[in-house]
Amino acid sequence: MGFLSRNRSQQTFSVIMFLGTLLLCHGAFKCYKRIRKERQRHNQPAYHPTQCDLHTHLLHVLDILKSEITSTQAEILLSQTLPLVYADPCLIHQLFLHMISNALKFGKQSKTPHIILHTERVDGYVRVFVQNNGNRIPAKCLATCKEIVEQLGGHFSTITSETLGSILMVDLLASVEAAT
Repeated sequence: MGFLSRNRSQQTFSVIMFLGTLLLCHGAFKCYKRIRKERQRHNQPAYHPTQCDLHTHLLHVLDILKSEITSTQAEILLSQTLPLVYADPCLIHQLFLHMISNALKFGKQSKTPHIILHTERVDGYVRVFVQNNGNRIPAKCLATCKEIVEQLGGHFSTITSETLGSILMVDLLASVEAAT
């Protein structure tokens, strides 16, 4: 059952839940920016990198987005347990929230949204892939993701294909345990 075949109340509920999620993402990131500015004003580090479990953060974000995932009937495939990285847990959480909510938002409305997450290790980094089967995710919607990744000292890029959808690629510094 695609988005277009749902009744009006289901569509309205889906849109309201998605907008609520986006406001949560945006509000939390703005709050984090204020905290970062305050830390810098007092000569404290802008963020606190530590060993960070990507899998735990992903599961938490999926739980936050549960109603949106359910209402869109999205299928999320995690190809493996995600490894540890060296990053700020707050920023990792925000990154996953933005990437997955954008992948859901820009899934094809005529199809069941499919999101595939997997990782690989590349030269001391963990490369995270988030792929949807939808349309191109506009650059303005990915600006926050890029900013977060750059703050973490990583790299962010996208690939879009009509047959594959959008693929978001993020390189994050691997933790010592993940590199071995």
